[in-house]
Amino acid sequence: MSPRRAAPATPTPPPPVGKAAIFAAIQPGTRRCRGQREYRRRGFELISGQPWNAQRKAHYAAIFKRLSAFMDWHDRTARPTHEVLRGPHRPGCPGSHKPTCRRPLDGCRCGERCGCPGRLSSDTVGRAVAAFAELGLLGVVSAGVRADMRPWLHAHEGNLAAVYVCTVPRRRKHQAPCVVAGQGGIADLSGFRRKPDRAPCAREHPKTKAARAARGLILLPRGGTGLLRAVPGNRTEGLAAAAVIQDRCVWLRELPPGRVYRLARPYWACARPWTVGDVLHALDHEVTGRPHGYLHAVRHPAAWARARLALWLGPDGQPVRSASQVRADRAAVDRAAQQAWRRDRAAAAGRAVDAAAAGLGDAARAAIAAASPAAERALARARALAQRDARPVPGAAAPGTPPEPFAPDGAPIDVAALRQALLARLDANGLLHAQRHRVKTAQRIAGPAEARRVAADTARAIAAAQLAEATNDR
Repeated sequence: MSPRRAAPATPTPPPPVGKAAIFAAIQPGTRRCRGQREYRRRGFELISGQPWNAQRKAHYAAIFKRLSAFMDWHDRTARPTHEVLRGPHRPGCPGSHKPTCRRPLDGCRCGERCGCPGRLSSDTVGRAVAAFAELGLLGVVSAGVRADMRPWLHAHEGNLAAVYVCTVPRRRKHQAPCVVAGQGGIADLSGFRRKPDRAPCAREHPKTKAARAARGLILLPRGGTGLLRAVPGNRTEGLAAAAVIQDRCVWLRELPPGRVYRLARPYWACARPWTVGDVLHALDHEVTGRPHGYLHAVRHPAAWARARLALWLGPDGQPVRSASQVRADRAAVDRAAQQAWRRDRAAAAGRAVDAAAAGLGDAARAAIAAASPAAERALARARALAQRDARPVPGAAAPGTPPEPFAPDGAPIDVAALRQALLARLDANGLLHAQRHRVKTAQRIAGPAEARRVAADTARAIAAAQLAEATNDR
């Protein structure tokens, strides 16, 4: 049997690592973690915030968890092997090197496909360790060495695992203000040396020399929204509109204004041109109005903008109606419907009949009184009450003559006839309720014959009431 295929001897403990080597491995902008809890919390936050797919994040999180489990709490270093970071084998698995394999141990990859669930490949572990180093989660204190690459005296001890120092990125306590979306510059609030009594102004006489430090300066507010409703007519206006789009779309700031203008020019030069706000709306929404999903980063801004705007093209290759055009069309339809409603109402008012002048109120009261004795008694009581209210009180001062109301066309309104029409309508409503109650009572007590007679009286009363309401509808 080859010496390399023989059972490995018991490895000697690895040599200790000095503090100088540990601190030399810490990358700039990072520090050693304070404990395993902080290391895992910051590491999982950085892994979940990367623009990777879900499978890659899950694999890297599992590798990072195994790496942090082997951390030495005293000097915050970890010495796991790639075999450990790949994950455990299932019970009964022969291991990384199959007994039937005739290849030498160095370079043999028969254990890469052992079939154990959750076990990762060596390449995945190598890429994960490199990614952790780029994120500032570890520093390489000493690189690992395989057994066949070690000196002859230590070849029997097996592989020498790499040593990593567990680090986390530093947090800045005082961050300088930066220009965000919608803010074109930073205000310079430094005062005048020759005029110390004058208050500083952020918009007056910008300095040509270097201003004071960026810390503590106030960001200028965003300008107005007038350009969002404009339609560029030439290249100069198009470049200004492209600058407005870049000011409100962070992904397009990497492109020059001319490139943004060429992307949006077909939508400004169509038969029904769009506005600048319509282009911004198309970049963030679908044609149905649904917003696009959240993006963490855009690798190719020009291709991203072209794909978003292409969703708003019709079958003929021309842009469809924009958001502002849809709102304008809906407003025009609403205004037309309101104008039609006003015309119909004016025509109905022109066809209306003056019930008081035509005497329809008296005819309706007479028909109601002839149809029902109860309604006749109610009308008589109403006339008696009206006459009693109109009788003057002895010793009372004569009431002043109220101002005579006028109709919209300027003709005076007969107040007495109008009052009679309103009383007739109230009497008709009371009569309907009384007749319905009589029908129910007669059907419950007297029988079907009496109920039919009362129902006939009720039908005549209802017809008379409907006639009164139709004539006094005004």
